[in-house]
Parts: sequence; C-alpha cells; structure tokens
Amino acid sequence: FNTLNNFIYHHKNIHLEKHFDNINNNLLRYKKNLIQKGKVYAHGDLCFSNILFSSKKAYLKLIDPKGFSKSKGMRTGYYELAKLSHSYLGDYDLIVNNLAKIEFDTNMNAKVALTFKKDNSSELFFKDFVNEMNYEFKIVRLLESSLFLSMLPLHAENSYKVFLLALKSVEVFEDYLNLNWW
Repeated sequence: FNTLNNFIYHHKNIHLEKHFDNINNNLLRYKKNLIQKGKVYAHGDLCFSNILFSSKKAYLKLIDPKGFSKSKGMRTGYYELAKLSHSYLGDYDLIVNNLAKIEFDTNMNAKVALTFKKDNSSELFFKDFVNEMNYEFKIVRLLESSLFLSMLPLHAENSYKVFLLALKSVEVFEDYLNLNWW
C-alpha cells in the first residue's frame, strides 16, 4: 500500500486515502438521487468480458451474473451503468488483459495509456445512452472511479495492474470533476 500510495501521490498529487474520501464524500452528495432511482433487476458484473455477441445471429448473451437471487439481484441501475462505463470508457478489460501501460509526460505526471490506438468517437454515444435512460452521467463516472478502487484487491497478484487500476480511478475521478456541463 505504501508504495502504491507514494506513486499516486508523486504522480497525481493525491494520497489514496484522500482519493477514497473524495469519492465517498461525493457519493454522499448523490445519495438521494441513487435512492430515488430505485433498484432494478441487475446482472451485477456487467463488463465486456461477461458479454458475448454474435454478429451472425445478432444477439447478446450476458454470462457470469453476480448475485442472481431475489435479495442480491436488485441493485441501483447506476451500478450497472457504472460497470458498463468501467469497460466502455474506463478500459477495465483492456487494463486487466495487459493492453495498457503507464506513461509519463515531461513533468513526470503518470497516465494510463493503451498499447494501441482506440477510437473514442463512441464516448458521446454512451453519454447519450445514459442520459436517455434518465440517469446522470456524472454519477455514473463517480461510481466508476469507485469501482476501479474496488478492483485493487482482486488483482493483488499483479502489482503493475494494481498501479494501473489505482491510476485509472484517479483519472476517472478527475474526469468526473470536469463534468459540470453535463
């Protein structure tokens, strides 16, 4: 933890505990919104690696649901959208499949970079999708930042992935802070 915390502090100017507190404090601001939206029957782990698509048959199949019981199957729709954003905008699946790396700018600020050029033109599509479902995109991104932090212990066997995931959490939170216009 100390090594990771020092890395994030030196390259993003924030301690992980402060970052965690910032996420929680901001989530508390939206608690009413989350409760008012109610719960939906949810997959629970809606990331790209759990979505199978057949272009021949034109169908999607969701696999490996998490919490498929009456008590565990209901979640806020924000969680499902945050999990999708985690993959779609946050590149979670690419990070855990070794298609991302840490790059540094001339000021030694670190950032997550993909090992290939990604077409980001569909980002607006996802924002519109969230908006059309009457969810707040800003809350989705905030939950996504939290999700990246929650992945750290799940990938503890690979410290480089842990560094990428922590770094990505901070980057998504920075994006969230810049979403005042949405």
